[in-house]
Amino acid sequence: MNKVKLAFAAILTSALMSFSVPSYAITAGDLLEENGSSELYSYLAGLADMLAYLQFMTENDQRGECIYDWFYRTEGSLETVHKYLQKYADKQPEAIMIVLAKRACPLKTEKN
Repeated sequence: MNKVKLAFAAILTSALMSFSVPSYAITAGDLLEENGSSELYSYLAGLADMLAYLQFMTENDQRGECIYDWFYRTEGSLETVHKYLQKYADKQPEAIMIVLAKRACPLKTEKN
């Protein structure tokens, strides 16, 4: 019975994927142009939360806490993120946030 369900799920997934619209990656420029300040903050906060959560899931609690502190408690962090989004408008905002988080919270083995 499980094999039948698995085969059905595979066929259904293949059928749905064949009708899907091609996706594209949102750029930092798109994010800045298409969102107001509250939407932009929500998007960036979601990225910061995702990055911190990933650290907690990999048992790197100290770095997860550092990412939270950097984004939510460090004065000027949002302005810094905004500056880099503008500077690298053709890049994905996730990549920009990853780089900034690594700079703010490097591992002991990483160099800035």
